[in-house]
Amino acid sequence: MDHMVKTNRELEVTAEAIDAALVSVRKKCVIFKWISLVSFVILSAVGVLAFTLLAAEIGGNSGLEGRECLVMMQVGVQCILFSVFLFFVMRVFIDLGKGVSPFSRKEANRIQISGIVLVVESVIDANLPQFVELVSSSSGLMTGIVHVADPVFGVNIGSLISGIVFIGFAFILRFGALLQDVSDGTV
Repeated sequence: MDHMVKTNRELEVTAEAIDAALVSVRKKCVIFKWISLVSFVILSAVGVLAFTLLAAEIGGNSGLEGRECLVMMQVGVQCILFSVFLFFVMRVFIDLGKGVSPFSRKEANRIQISGIVLVVESVIDANLPQFVELVSSSSGLMTGIVHVADPVFGVNIGSLISGIVFIGFAFILRFGALLQDVSDGTV
């Protein structure tokens, strides 16, 4: 009997420790939510500004050189892609901060979309200069862009690997959601 009371007391302490750990994790998720939100707003603003400058150049009102137009386009595209990435990551942290389980199809989809955005960014980042050069030379837009690179298909390996890891993590979350459904008896 004495052993049974001790075990129950240990269970109470363990449950309290788990609750305290969950509160701590939720607080950290709220911090990451705000970091993601601020980063999202800044990157979105920079991306819109870059495209605004490009629109002014196409209209002939900015006085940008060809190389500067290319840089503005690269900055704009990368900022917008990373803003999309941060939006989905931020949504995950918002839910986690509210105590929503990460093992759900919704969270897995958000992580998977984030990974896909990183994979797309890895290809666009490495090939945007060649694409801009091709478009500008064939359309006459943004004249003055000089030859920027050899026409070789490339990939930003860091973004590619990160994207693949995010996609893999999404499958783990999806598997966890299925196990949770089985455990809850909702299947």
